[in-house]
Amino acid sequence: MKYLYPIVIGTVAGTVMAILFVLFQSKRICPQCGKELPKFRIPMRNLKQFLLGGWICSNCGCKIDSRGKQINKA
Repeated sequence: MKYLYPIVIGTVAGTVMAILFVLFQSKRICPQCGKELPKFRIPMRNLKQFLLGGWICSNCGCKIDSRGKQINKA
C-alpha cells in the first residue's frame, strides 16, 4: 500500500503538467483558411494523427501537422 502513493502522486502531477502545457501553448491557425484550431484535439481520424499529432481543419478540411504546417492541399 505504501508503494501506491508515489504512483498516484506521479500520475496526478503528470496529468496536471500535461493540461498546463496544452493550455499555455501558442495559438495554432489553419494555414489555408485562417481559422483558429482548438487547443484540445480529438485525434480519431487515423493512427498517424493519434500518435504524432496534428489536426484536420473543421472549416476547410486542410490536414495540418503538429507544428501547424499544411500537409496537403485540400
